[in-house]
Amino acid sequence: MNKFCSPLFLLILLDFNLWHCAYPTMAIKNKVYTIFIYLLFSLSCFSQGSISLIKIDDLTFHNQNEKHYFEKFNGAPDFKTLFGLLFNSFEKEKTGNLAEAIKKVEFHVAYLKKEVIGLSDVKKVKYVYKYIHKHFLKVYKLNNSFVDIFESGEYNCVSASALYALVFDQLEIPYQVREIPQHVYLLAYPNSIKIVVETTSPTKGYFQFNSSFMAAFAKKLVESKIITKQEYESTSADALFNKYYFSSTGINLIELAGLQYSNFAIYNLGKNEYKAALEEAKKAIFLFPGDRNKYLFEYTVAVSVDKLGYETIDNVNNLSILCRFHKPSDYEIKAEFIQNEFYKIINAQLIKNLNYELLEKSFNIIYAEISDSVFKNEIALAYYYEIARVGLLNSKNIEFEIENLSKAYSINIINANTRSLILGVYVKYIDKFSDSRSIIEKSDMFANTFDFLKTNDIFLSIKANCYLDLAYQSYYLGELAKGDKHIQDFENLMKSNTEIEAKELFIEKAYAQAAVEYYKKGNKAKAKQFLNNGIKYAPYSFGLMQRLKSF
Repeated sequence: MNKFCSPLFLLILLDFNLWHCAYPTMAIKNKVYTIFIYLLFSLSCFSQGSISLIKIDDLTFHNQNEKHYFEKFNGAPDFKTLFGLLFNSFEKEKTGNLAEAIKKVEFHVAYLKKEVIGLSDVKKVKYVYKYIHKHFLKVYKLNNSFVDIFESGEYNCVSASALYALVFDQLEIPYQVREIPQHVYLLAYPNSIKIVVETTSPTKGYFQFNSSFMAAFAKKLVESKIITKQEYESTSADALFNKYYFSSTGINLIELAGLQYSNFAIYNLGKNEYKAALEEAKKAIFLFPGDRNKYLFEYTVAVSVDKLGYETIDNVNNLSILCRFHKPSDYEIKAEFIQNEFYKIINAQLIKNLNYELLEKSFNIIYAEISDSVFKNEIALAYYYEIARVGLLNSKNIEFEIENLSKAYSINIINANTRSLILGVYVKYIDKFSDSRSIIEKSDMFANTFDFLKTNDIFLSIKANCYLDLAYQSYYLGELAKGDKHIQDFENLMKSNTEIEAKELFIEKAYAQAAVEYYKKGNKAKAKQFLNNGIKYAPYSFGLMQRLKSF
């Protein structure tokens, strides 16, 4: 675990009163955001090394300058590109003068290069620190952008750390940008003398860790059982300090620019400007991939949806970006979260507004971004099932129903809900037909598409009654061979499934008419046989029993 997240580390920070700058989230009063802050800072314990799945086309920019530097951004940007990435404000109307800002920094860097010649590393950092603070940093302000340093002299720990990092780069002073919960600071000469550059305190903005501090830290490690007594006694305090205190390799300037956009997202959340917060959160992930920014984006999507819903395609696009982060083993962007959100889309677009076209577009957007085949099928099944279900309730044509149900069925042929809906559509469809021949024809069409029907009790019961009706019609018209065939079809069905429910009226009509026709042909034995067979299927049929008594 990242040691910056441990209670021990936080206790030491408090004991030595080292840090003075809080992230802007601490200014948000709403209880929902308070919970979010806790989770967000907890997530700084997670790794920050994942590859960004946000694409440049996903981003919306405040102005052309911002767009230019994001498009120019690559793995090793130069000084001006880094400056341009940082030189953006969460306030759309504030653009600043980038050329003048770069010129000002270059002027002062040129002066400093001459002034620090011959100074020791410690004195060099002290001189640069005081000089930059004097000429650039005037007023600390929590909600702040890098551009504000040059517009009004306002700064916070992120923007000021960015300025010092740019200056150190030009002066070839090695450094690391360190991030801990609620704060960002610099560490100059991280591999040797380790000078902390505290950007938010002009009177005490830099210091070195002395031997007593490192000894106290090592002692707390063993007392808290983070290390064993044996390790404590066999390893120097300096070595333990370097191993456990500086557990992170730091972040670079690009990632620091990403942190600035994280702040922008949080500023907008505090103002309930959810759409703006989402746009900034996407830029944060683009520049600084990692679990914390991923969580920030997921949270912002959830809050935005809660407030703005899925009536338009905007939040669908944002949810689709979250789908890229999901993997079967993902502990954070879980399938259940995305699936629940997709049901919200269905509810907003289809159930409430009957907007089939918008839902189709939303489904295609979400489906395209999911890589897990099992999860893709779950989303697709939900979509096709709901489309067909609502279509049935709103009298969509049979072609529409079969098209969507066949897709749902092909995904999972044993899904009980899908099967039940297919049966409901089938029953409603054949109810439009009055002749048994058409009903059998349409039934066979359904069974060829949805083969489970071939063994379904309700389906077979309908066919059985249709065969009986056709048998009655054929016998009535004197077509005995056809009648016998339909009777045989009926009896074969009854043998195949004991749960078939043939209506007594249909049984009586078919078998009684068969007996009449064979009796008229002089075949009394066969007529009696038909009556006996009919009674097997309808043992309480008054008509069949009365006719049998006449023999």
